[in-house]
Amino acid sequence: MRDKFRCQYCGEKKAAAALTLDHILPRSRGGDNSPVNIVTACINCNNRKSNRTPGEARMPLLTSQSALRVKLERVVLCHYAEARAEWRKYLFMDVHDDREVMEKVHNEQRRL
Repeated sequence: MRDKFRCQYCGEKKAAAALTLDHILPRSRGGDNSPVNIVTACINCNNRKSNRTPGEARMPLLTSQSALRVKLERVVLCHYAEARAEWRKYLFMDVHDDREVMEKVHNEQRRL
């Protein structure tokens, strides 16, 4: 599900078994396991990037870092809440207006 089964380096869509989770900043260099630091990568791109940052490997990310900052769980719940207005109050969407965040996510998805 992450990144729509698309490698965030070469852009190829692959089966889940052919994909890995890549740390943008490698864990050996202080990178963490947060959604902001992890992207989907095919095995070839992950091996090619190795223990480097995308910049060092000259492999730019296809997804912007701002799209990765949105917590995945929140994105999924907000997606379902669009079709079920009664869920909005339980997700505190009436208190915190997420329309701007959701619009950024939708725009990012359309761009890809």
